[in-house]
Amino acid sequence: MAICIFIIFILIVALGITYYFGFVKNNNDNETKVNSTNIVQNETNLQEEVKENIESNTTTRNNTTSSNVTSNTQKNYVGAYEFKEIVQNHNEEIELRDIYGSSVKYGMGYLFLNEDNTFRDEIDPVYEHEGQVTGRYVANKDNITLNYDDGSKKELVYNAREKTIKYNVFEDYYLILKSKDIKLANDERNIKIEFKKYIQKIQDDKEMDELIDISNIEINILNEEQTKELISRDSSSYKQGDVMATINYSVRPQDVNNTKWLTGNGTINGDFIEKSDNVVLRNGKLIIIGTSW
Repeated sequence: MAICIFIIFILIVALGITYYFGFVKNNNDNETKVNSTNIVQNETNLQEEVKENIESNTTTRNNTTSSNVTSNTQKNYVGAYEFKEIVQNHNEEIELRDIYGSSVKYGMGYLFLNEDNTFRDEIDPVYEHEGQVTGRYVANKDNITLNYDDGSKKELVYNAREKTIKYNVFEDYYLILKSKDIKLANDERNIKIEFKKYIQKIQDDKEMDELIDISNIEINILNEEQTKELISRDSSSYKQGDVMATINYSVRPQDVNNTKWLTGNGTINGDFIEKSDNVVLRNGKLIIIGTSW
């Protein structure tokens, strides 16, 4: 009897031990599965997060690069361009008068490309009007399209290495425009506009004979050192902020041998008289200094 009770006791203990270790093992297996699942999930989440960050950074970088390229490209175009030469399509340089004839009064002007994509085109010869035409431009790599306010268009080609623009005028001819400092170009433009007004005024007032033509207007603005020297030498005549320049030009009067235009430093050259004046542009007004500083 005692032996039976002892055997039953042993069986109960054995069953208890088996159940306990089985439970622990199952528990550990379950925990392992849960941890394994969590690890896989965490790895998946991490991979998705990394992927999203990479895509986001790549997009941002691409957008930034694209923005910088657009910005830098546009900055390359911005500025003033002046007439350099006129060329036939087979690259033979010719004279302006071969294209426009003797009706060209004041020569070629400037093309201004502004940062806000607006432009002012003064390249065409000036007749009775100022020749100013405005609009907006679109730049795409080396191509620039001028969209004029009147609805017309003009296609230009930009040469980044030479900093020049190919500007078509007729089917067989085009102009080469070269880049110029925009402040210098604006100063020259303003001097030319005021100088033309001055020429017109002295003719209207009968101070000088009426002209058939005026051409070859060349404006040479004094540099900073020359300007400072003149101001220090004669501060009563010249002020800080003055734009000082020498204007060389040619006039064609009715009678080249009998005209007031010969006075001063006028020199006859064919039907034209070549002259030179020193001027000061002050607060938008032109002051004629004379033939010497």
